Amino acid sequence: MTEIFREVDEELRRDNWQKLWQRYGKYAIAFVVLIVAVTALNVGWRDYQMRQQRSSSDAFLAALELAKSDRIPEALSEFAVLKEEGAGGYAILAEFRQAALRSENGEIDTAIEIYDRIAEDSSQDDLLSELATLYSVILQSESGNAASLIARLESIAGEGRPWRYSAREAIAVLNIRLGEMMKAQEAFTALVDDLEAPRNMRARAAEMLRVLDS
Repeated sequence: MTEIFREVDEELRRDNWQKLWQRYGKYAIAFVVLIVAVTALNVGWRDYQMRQQRSSSDAFLAALELAKSDRIPEALSEFAVLKEEGAGGYAILAEFRQAALRSENGEIDTAIEIYDRIAEDSSQDDLLSELATLYSVILQSESGNAASLIARLESIAGEGRPWRYSAREAIAVLNIRLGEMMKAQEAFTALVDDLEAPRNMRARAAEMLRVLDS
């Protein structure tokens, strides 16, 4: 009797599967085809992105070589193309290199404009936008309005900010320009006492304290 029930149960299951396949089989096939197509598309897209990044990497390295060979106009031209067409992070790297080359070539105002454009771009990661702010301020540290520059740096000098130590050092130097020696000494002392600050920065701060105390 048990064997009969088992056979009946198997027949029912088989019959049910046949009915389900007749009703939904075409959808199952379509679903499988869709999965295969999406997988192929994803693989193709990843391959395309990798090719684009390799191409951008090669172009970036070639532009760096042009700069090292003092072929500055050509390097700037290549970086300009990468800024518009570079894949991954190469577009923003090209923009930073453009600014650096402009600065090294004595085109300070143009370099500042580039850094400020990066800093004001809300789509950029804080790490990059704050670095651009720091570079912009450094280029203006001798001629710009010291109080205004300090105000710009305060937003990136807070605890936990990625470039806080460089920002604090720059603020201390700008305070010297303002004649705020006490504030400068306090800032340099804080850097010396902060064991998490970069060693070379702590050494510079200690040297500045010796100069200010002399």
